Amino acid sequence: MSDYELQQRLDAAEWSLRNAGFRRCDIPACNCNSWHQVGGFKARFDEIREVVEEAGYSTNGRTLLDAVKAMASDLDDARPAPAPDPNVL
Repeated sequence: MSDYELQQRLDAAEWSLRNAGFRRCDIPACNCNSWHQVGGFKARFDEIREVVEEAGYSTNGRTLLDAVKAMASDLDDARPAPAPDPNVL
């Protein structure tokens, strides 16, 4: 493979990474020269926090995990009990 073809493949791979939300590492403490996702986990946690707060569960004074646990517990408590099995005495 020629240098030109290799450069084209590298450019295409980097384009794909950039368009998927990644960027080259520029964190001085890391400086790994690799690629890191921008937003990534923080964006997903922000989405979860938004849904939890829209459902009426405050994250003020507690962690998001505690708010999710409270929401799950309330949903579990609201679930109707299963009907008794008529075949069990």
